[in-house]
Amino acid sequence: MDKYKLIEKLQEMLNYEYTDVFIYNTEAELLENKIKNGAKLKSLYKNFALDELTHAEIISKKILDLKEKPIWEYKNFLVSKSVRESLKFHIEREIKAIRSYQELIENITDREFKIKLKGIKNDEEEHLKQITDFLNNLR
Repeated sequence: MDKYKLIEKLQEMLNYEYTDVFIYNTEAELLENKIKNGAKLKSLYKNFALDELTHAEIISKKILDLKEKPIWEYKNFLVSKSVRESLKFHIEREIKAIRSYQELIENITDREFKIKLKGIKNDEEEHLKQITDFLNNLR
């Protein structure tokens, strides 16, 4: 993957990660009192938001290493007031993130950054597992 295509993909993932930070944090507060174990969902979402922030920082540093400026474009995002809709939405986003990180891993040669991307991908896979489990256990 050439430098410019890599930067473009990293900027896309940076937007994705920062957007998830906001969505997870916002929904954590909105959904806490919607279900019996809402505090658990809030905690889960807050932890995921912190992970996504860490991912954004890693990506930002790589963009800076490539002598470009990390740019996050704020976009309005949908925040669900339904627990089931929220969980399904995040399952879709986590699957997309996993695929995007896998594509990056397969197409870059920087071994050190590849290791970092594998760590991010592992986090996203863990998010997917936990969200799926939560949805499956929801009554």
